[in-house]
Amino acid sequence: MGVPFLRRVAMKTNRFFAVVVSVSLFCLLFASRASGDTIAYISWSKLSNPGLCTILWEVDVDTQAITVMGDSYPQLGMKLAVSPMDHNLYGVSTGTDAGTWEIDPTTGSITSVWGPKNCIAVGFDLEGLLYTHNGAGSSLASYDLVNQTGGTFGTQLPKTWQGILGGLAIDSPGEALTATDRKHLYRVDLSDGNFTDLGIPTGMPFTIRGMDYDDSDRLLAFFDTGIYNINTSSMTATKLMSLTAPTGFYGQGFAVADVPEPSTITLLIAGLLTGGTMLRRRRK
Repeated sequence: MGVPFLRRVAMKTNRFFAVVVSVSLFCLLFASRASGDTIAYISWSKLSNPGLCTILWEVDVDTQAITVMGDSYPQLGMKLAVSPMDHNLYGVSTGTDAGTWEIDPTTGSITSVWGPKNCIAVGFDLEGLLYTHNGAGSSLASYDLVNQTGGTFGTQLPKTWQGILGGLAIDSPGEALTATDRKHLYRVDLSDGNFTDLGIPTGMPFTIRGMDYDDSDRLLAFFDTGIYNINTSSMTATKLMSLTAPTGFYGQGFAVADVPEPSTITLLIAGLLTGGTMLRRRRK
């Protein structure tokens, strides 16, 4: 076997390695794009007999794919929120099984944890505090689920508010918003619990069932017929996808999942390239 033969083997090896690296990079980049999709969680409750229960969905807002996480939970009126500290999904329920629950989106299993119950709206801030309120005539409350402390504070919400409140969304700078079922958005001051009416966003249906911010600080709102993006500067809503509620069920909770950090994908690619470089040096 002469030198020309060895060179041909080396060239083929290099080409094979280049293909492997290219395919691997493509897969990693594709995974990065997929993991960057906006994933939301929705709870639906049937509040009249027979068949009282809650259904949980995982929704990819970008691909509009829907996965049923579970369809027979006894916990009713489940309000949803994702903690920025442990990235876990939590639900706060009402009625006989009232309490706070940690929800595993992969298996659909739920575990009872310390926390509030019978809340109309819930939302985490960046420090991991869970804020809640119970609608007309109630005050804002905050709960530390780790240290198991919390309580109400601030002024009461206007007693003229009608019906169910539509979620409690807190963005990365710490601004909090909530809504009434007549679509009024209210800015919430988390330092003193005061509320300021921002008006009604155009383009939304009758009721806002829930709200949350995604990782780009887009305000997403949920109603039984769809998911919307609300621009708080122009107070306009744009429909992102349509929904069809399960028969006999009504929307209860809405939360947006955290997405993996881009640095995770970067490290994987860097590791692949470093390993490839070392392999090529060994073959020389």
